[in-house]
Amino acid sequence: MLKWMYFSFMILTSFLAVIISSDNNKPDLALVLAQAATNNNNNNNTLQSTLSSQPSITHGVKITSPTKGQQVPIGKDITISGTSLANPNSNCQITVIVNHVKPYQPVTAAGPVGSKDYSKWNFVLNSKYTTIHQGQNKITAKYNCNSANPGGLSFNSVNVTGLPAAVTSAATIQLSHIQQQQQQSIATENNNSNTSTSSSSSETSGIPGIL
Repeated sequence: MLKWMYFSFMILTSFLAVIISSDNNKPDLALVLAQAATNNNNNNNTLQSTLSSQPSITHGVKITSPTKGQQVPIGKDITISGTSLANPNSNCQITVIVNHVKPYQPVTAAGPVGSKDYSKWNFVLNSKYTTIHQGQNKITAKYNCNSANPGGLSFNSVNVTGLPAAVTSAATIQLSHIQQQQQQSIATENNNSNTSTSSSSSETSGIPGIL
């Protein structure tokens, strides 16, 4: 009887030891959660560092003519001009699209270095592609240095107003007339100023004792 009780006690003791050992080997829940939060922060920091290291192009391309809101004749050929960050060695592409009429059209390099210098560029819009229509028109230039790199892609757009050629011609003539009037006014003011200075000098020279 005593042997049986001793044997039973030893079995129970071994069983409890196994349970205690198993509990000790279980990971602490708070520790696991803290480690997970740390790993998540590290991953976020790594992602942020990666994104910040990618090249960012703010104005890779810019349309300089026509300007925003400019009135342009409908159905006529117009020249679209602009600048970009591209150079002869960058292997970048500059293309233009008007009123979302695809595909994008290649421009002509006009930079000072040569035929591959797109630091300056132009594109002649004509009926072979599309034309300006009456009302609002959107012109967009695209700068693409690497299709696999979002940082190498940039766009610039201007909205222009299409008007009949007679209207735009009249507006141009009126603007030219206003500019001429302004120039004449400036010239008249300058002449009056010179005349006043000359008269003042003559009067001063008549004072006795002054040659």
